Amino acid sequence: MGRYGKRGEQCYRQTTERSVDWLEMNMRLSAYAFKKGTRRNAIAIDPSFIKKSGKCSPYMGSFWSGCAGAVKRGFEILGIGVVDVDLHECMMLKAVQTTLDKDKENDDMSLYDWYAKISDAQKRASVDCITLKK
Repeated sequence: MGRYGKRGEQCYRQTTERSVDWLEMNMRLSAYAFKKGTRRNAIAIDPSFIKKSGKCSPYMGSFWSGCAGAVKRGFEILGIGVVDVDLHECMMLKAVQTTLDKDKENDDMSLYDWYAKISDAQKRASVDCITLKK
């Protein structure tokens, strides 16, 4: 990039070393995209299955695939999005990979408990997203 771009290599390196708060960026983007609506928004979650073969990938397990209508081996992500009720559109805010490890904290935790735990952890960000749009 340093060779073909308009900036030097050091500028590109320093820029890519910065961390990006993707949740905040997506909240601001959704606020801009939904400003034509009447600000009637809702937070939605959607678990999605990703097919994966192999045995060495971390957090791979058996999850429900709605397309196949069966339990399949692979990954699952929990998509968290904001829905504009009037515009009938949804924008993804964050995706969290399902990581149900068997340890002291997650020993008796079901998948629904995990969804509730992640939703509770993202509650503050969701409230910030809704108040950001005002």
